[in-house]
Amino acid sequence: MPDWSWEFYCEYVERQVNEDDRIDALDLYAIHLEPITILPALRRDELRPLALSAIREATRRKAGILSGKDRADEVSERDAALVEKARALKLEGMSRRYVTTEVHRWFIQQVAKARGQRPKWIALETDNALSRKRVEAILKQHKV
Repeated sequence: MPDWSWEFYCEYVERQVNEDDRIDALDLYAIHLEPITILPALRRDELRPLALSAIREATRRKAGILSGKDRADEVSERDAALVEKARALKLEGMSRRYVTTEVHRWFIQQVAKARGQRPKWIALETDNALSRKRVEAILKQHKV
């Protein structure tokens, strides 16, 4: 390492990271751990909880990395659903003042459903609904 300052060195290393390679590595990591969680012979094995935890953690990290790829698609689908609901409420004659609250309440109900019953636009790793302020910001961004 040349005589670089620590900050410069960190910036240099960050520029060398390829997010696509990192996402692929996390995918492969989860795929290789999945048999431990599925095989009947390993259901009572002590590795199973560790494998499930590792897969969950890899999925969470991957979701954070995916902001420029699939995550953007998921977010735009979610935003489109929220905007569509808000516009439908406005067309029904609801006051602008109450639209955000009603859309937020509706979104909480959608997230609270069992994973199999949720709409497809809700990401699999979504455990909590957005805050009311975030819903309001999305609606303002789309000028609803």
